[in-house]
Amino acid sequence: MNKEALGLIETYGYVAAIEAADASLKAANVNLKKCEFVKGGLVTILITGDVSAVKASVDAGEAAASRVGKVISTTVIARTGEGLDEVFYKDEKKVEDKIIAEESFEKIEKEEPKKEEFKEKKTEDRKSQDSKKKL
Repeated sequence: MNKEALGLIETYGYVAAIEAADASLKAANVNLKKCEFVKGGLVTILITGDVSAVKASVDAGEAAASRVGKVISTTVIARTGEGLDEVFYKDEKKVEDKIIAEESFEKIEKEEPKKEEFKEKKTEDRKSQDSKKKL
């Protein structure tokens, strides 16, 4: 089980979502995890942190967004259940996997010259052994 709370603010329009995110981040010690664009102009921002901080930030974000646009809904989940992170952050997981794969590929590319150096050294050793046999 996750110890952090999850706050969601859904607005109609991007400007209201940015206003909500700005006010939320200024109101309490929380993290903006994601800004999700949904069809039809709906935008949802996801905020995480301590339960009381997330509640305060969602309230502040809702008030700020309602001044410039329309707030569709808000909610705070005190402690998210296991597996819920995979639903919200599946794109981030793909990005993390891609970064890990790229780092592994870069590491392999860096090791390739070592293999070639080994082959060159092995060839040189064979040449020196052949020359010794001729003597």
